Amino acid sequence: MRSSDLKKVTRAGFTVIRPADVPAFRIQSYTVVNGWITMCEYRTKDERDHALEILLENKHMILD
Repeated sequence: MRSSDLKKVTRAGFTVIRPADVPAFRIQSYTVVNGWITMCEYRTKDERDHALEILLENKHMILD
């Protein structure tokens, strides 16, 4: 998504998240004020992917 799209979706009440691998396995969340911020870091990619699946069960979470 483009930056303007991310802002519109976030202002509509949704949370946009994405997985990241570098420098550590983590999940990032988009905020209008700060851009992408780290929600949580994980030791393994499997732990991160499992947490991501749980977060995406929420109807207000969108994967970028």
